[in-house]
Amino acid sequence: MRSVLLAERKAVAAGAPVWMYSLDWETPAFGGRLKSPHSVDVPFVFDTLHVIGEAHHKLRAQALADRVSRTWATFARTGDPANDAIPPWPAYTAGRRATMLLDDVCKVVDDPDGEVRPLWSKVASG
Repeated sequence: MRSVLLAERKAVAAGAPVWMYSLDWETPAFGGRLKSPHSVDVPFVFDTLHVIGEAHHKLRAQALADRVSRTWATFARTGDPANDAIPPWPAYTAGRRATMLLDDVCKVVDDPDGEVRPLWSKVASG
């Protein structure tokens, strides 16, 4: 939730475009009980799946790592994550809240979990 609040504030400040994402890929480690824990995106960003251990490997993980690492490299080079490895990714605005969901199939969703966002906003900003 704090990431959403930060994205909202940066978007309103309008100093530079903001892109929001959620890595929804779920690790198979521990029988899948971890789902998509904090920092699971790091080996995808740096294309280092080979160092995280076999417990985290599953079909199509490398294909996602290829897309994610290419997207981050494109963003670092150009300031915009747009590339042909992912669908069009509009900048985040408070009105649309476009968020790229990174998984076996990547897609943009406007305001994911929007029905609970107002509640979490109160908790996170309190």
